[in-house]
Amino acid sequence: MNPINPWMKIRGFSSWAILVVAFFSIAARSSFAQVDRGAIEGKVVDASGAVVSGATVTITHNDTGVVISVTVDNAGEYQVLTLIPGKYSIKVTAQGFETAVQNDVEVHVQDRLNLDFSLKVGSVSQEVVVTTGEPVLRTQDADLGSVVSEQQINDLPLNGRRYADLALLEPGVQKDYTAANPAPDRFSVNGNLELQNDFLLNGIDNNSFSENLQELSAQVVQPPPDALQEFKIQTRTYSAEFGNSAGAVVNATIKSGTNGFHGDLFEFFRNKVLDANSWINNVTGTPRGGFSQNQFGGQVGGPILKDKLFFFGDVERFTSRQATTVVSTIPTPLMDQGNFTELPYALTNPQVPGQSGCYVGNIIQPTSTTGQTCFDPVAQKLMGLLAATAQPNIPSAVAVQGIPGGWTGAPNKA
Repeated sequence: MNPINPWMKIRGFSSWAILVVAFFSIAARSSFAQVDRGAIEGKVVDASGAVVSGATVTITHNDTGVVISVTVDNAGEYQVLTLIPGKYSIKVTAQGFETAVQNDVEVHVQDRLNLDFSLKVGSVSQEVVVTTGEPVLRTQDADLGSVVSEQQINDLPLNGRRYADLALLEPGVQKDYTAANPAPDRFSVNGNLELQNDFLLNGIDNNSFSENLQELSAQVVQPPPDALQEFKIQTRTYSAEFGNSAGAVVNATIKSGTNGFHGDLFEFFRNKVLDANSWINNVTGTPRGGFSQNQFGGQVGGPILKDKLFFFGDVERFTSRQATTVVSTIPTPLMDQGNFTELPYALTNPQVPGQSGCYVGNIIQPTSTTGQTCFDPVAQKLMGLLAATAQPNIPSAVAVQGIPGGWTGAPNKA
């Protein structure tokens, strides 16, 4: 029985810590660059290709309404960093030119999108909506990998609701299901060791640095899938900022609050009703043991100050109760009385002074040939307890009881 997931307490603390950090980061609207953020850069020119100096680029996050404005430099270039994953609208304005707008530009973890604008001469009140899609070819980096989106995280089946299993969607990722400890985030990437992967959560080191993974995870915090905005897995040629390991980089980001309230509640329940009985139980005629498993929780986010300050929190808990069948070797009823004639070999008398002659025909005698007692009173009480609580009950084992020399072991279902 595991009534409380031990990682739940750590993860809950971390979620609140991340929430506090997010409050200050969003309120300030600027912070140090985070590796889980994205960026948009580009150039603003006119129809002839000449630089439009002094143009203003305004980027608005669709869900939160947070606005970031920058002015292009003398080369007509701009860049906006530390953008949380999501969809943005970009507006470019300049004196004497029509306004250019591009909507629903999606920024993923670690994206660095290049979006150039060509402005036409005209009135500022005129607006041209750019419908060109996002660039397919990324020229700013050479890393190999992909982003697992929120929809994939929510819609794809996950046994145990561990998001890291979705890393197996990426080429070069494989998992050894025969391992003694097949943790969900224990996988090998392009031949590297399983413990050489680097896990990041909201740009923060999330590695447990455990050598044996007895906690069943290579991560300190395992957020539930509902709380993840997305994650990116990089398998090769990533930048020097990810120099912590030789394997993959798994960069996950938690959802944030928005101008609208959003959230959900969930529970996944299993019990013994549709489970088959174990083989050993069928052999001994024992019915299915008890089994009940619950995995439940929820997440909620929303505004505190519209367009300025938001909140988001999540919680998940796991409980499991399961009866276990254990096969043990125990003494037979005759052995409990000191009669070992069922054994196929002769017992040797102990060499302890005064204990000679305790065994006669594999039966412990009340006293030795020297008149010393052969039964230890403490051992007698222990054997009495064992006889009262556990007796052989597997048919093949019970069938040989009482047959001299026929006993090789007494399995017992406890």
